[in-house]
Amino acid sequence: MSSIFFANETFAIGRDNRMIIGVAALSFSIGQATCSRSQSQAAKIKENRRASLTVDTLAELIDQEHLKQVMILQWIGVLTTYIPS
Repeated sequence: MSSIFFANETFAIGRDNRMIIGVAALSFSIGQATCSRSQSQAAKIKENRRASLTVDTLAELIDQEHLKQVMILQWIGVLTTYIPS
């Protein structure tokens, strides 16, 4: 039986370090996913793209036409459900 200790590199809620045992640990250690992931994550951190991130940049990423359609459909749903005919 194989085992490997998986140290999570992200500090999000629900992400914790854990011991993986059995076939899953064997395939994980053979794939060497931790090395490639940590190297790519380190490269992304070095890019420092967060330094140039602004609210305007985030607003440009949102598809405004799609958002408008979703809001219209939401109100049509509210009107047909809660307003008597």
